[in-house]
Amino acid sequence: MISMDNKKRNRDEAATVTALVEISNAVNNTDDFGDLYASIYDSLLKILTVENIAVTLNPEDSELLKFPYVADEPGVIIEELINISKPQSLPARVVSAGKPMLFYEEDIAKISRETYKTASPSACKVVAGAPLKIKGRSMGALMVWSYRSKDAFKVSDLGF
Repeated sequence: MISMDNKKRNRDEAATVTALVEISNAVNNTDDFGDLYASIYDSLLKILTVENIAVTLNPEDSELLKFPYVADEPGVIIEELINISKPQSLPARVVSAGKPMLFYEEDIAKISRETYKTASPSACKVVAGAPLKIKGRSMGALMVWSYRSKDAFKVSDLGF
C-alpha cells in the first residue's frame, strides 16, 4: 500500500519534472527574453508559491548586475546594482558562490548591518537564489522571495 506521503511526493516530483521540461522547451523555442522569463515564472508557479521573482544577469567582464525581468509586489523598485564582487547584495552572493543559496530574514538583516547597505528588498522573510550558468560560469541568478512567510522556500527546493 502506498502511503499518502509517498503519493504526494510522487505528485510533487512529477510536477517538478513537468516544470523543468516546460522551462527547457521555453529555452529552446522562445525568441524573446521577456517571453522566456515570463514562461520560467509561469512554470515555477506550478511547483512553488512564487510571489516575487527576478532574473539577474552579470554581463561578462562587467561589475554590473542587471535585472531584465522582475515580477514583484507593488511598491518595491529594484535598480541595477554595481560592484557585484562586493558582498552587499544577495544576487551577487549567489553569482559569486555559483551555487543555490537560501537567506532568511535574520541573515538579510545581518548582511545589511555588516555591509551598511540593503541586501535585498526590505521586509523579506526569505530569499532563495540559484545561479544561471553557461559553460560552468555564473552569468546571473534567478531569485525568488517572500514578504509573507519564512517557510515559502526550503533547502529541498534548491535541489540539495
